[in-house]
Amino acid sequence: MLLNSKELAQRKREILRLFYARNFIKALQLYEDILIYIENDPEMRKIGGDLYLATGNTSLALGEYRKALELWMDQGNYERARVIAQKIGNLAPDDLDIHITLSDIYMKMGDPERAVMEMTKYIEKALRQGRKDLAKFMIERIKKRGLVDYLPERYKQVLGINKNVDLYYKKLMQEKKIKTFGLFLKKEIARGNRYNRNFSIILIHREKEKPFSMLEKNAIEDILTETLREADIFIVGDNWIFILLPETNKYGSMRVLERLKEVLSQNFIDLRYFLANFPDDGLSDKELIKKALSFKEI
Repeated sequence: MLLNSKELAQRKREILRLFYARNFIKALQLYEDILIYIENDPEMRKIGGDLYLATGNTSLALGEYRKALELWMDQGNYERARVIAQKIGNLAPDDLDIHITLSDIYMKMGDPERAVMEMTKYIEKALRQGRKDLAKFMIERIKKRGLVDYLPERYKQVLGINKNVDLYYKKLMQEKKIKTFGLFLKKEIARGNRYNRNFSIILIHREKEKPFSMLEKNAIEDILTETLREADIFIVGDNWIFILLPETNKYGSMRVLERLKEVLSQNFIDLRYFLANFPDDGLSDKELIKKALSFKEI
């Protein structure tokens, strides 16, 4: 039987009466009976979510809440959308996308700081789930939107905003092996310019003031020999490890870096890793080294 507008309004009132009387099962039966009439009514879809939640069906509740969220977003009712989005986030703590939605809502409400807070929650959840690719995607999104100022310091470093670059550069210049690495680096820059080829450098610093012992150096050399290609160049200094990866782009060097971290971390827990790519990050040896020192992998 089709309902006219008067009958539909009466059913809605009855659902609300039953809902507030905590007669959830009866209210839910009436709700499902009129669902076809209220598909685009966000207030009623939200009530439907509350009813499913009250009767123990979280999955269906989330479906109704998400529909209400979509409708409120379409209507530009961002305050109502914000409230229901937060409820969805509480019910589905592993949901990453809800933080994207909340960040979009806060941007539309003119609150970029809270928008970045939601983006940061996305990053942290992605990292806990082992999804570094998604975390990096969100950090780049923050950068493109010009919201870096609101980003926590620990993530600014990933974008090359590292206040300690000059400090690390000074430490690096004190390393005895830097001159030898510098010669290899200049030769590779000349080759890259001549043949229009890219390459990458990885710098690894020991955070301890204590330099590598001879046994540690030998162990590192063995690891690098097994991990790197024959064409790759590495030099193990007192507190720094220098690696040059010919004909390797940023993506390829990131994969190498991940492998190195995996194998080196089995023996060393005090290493910090830096990376840069030619020509994307610089055209001179100093530019590349400084860019590398501004890099911190998540």
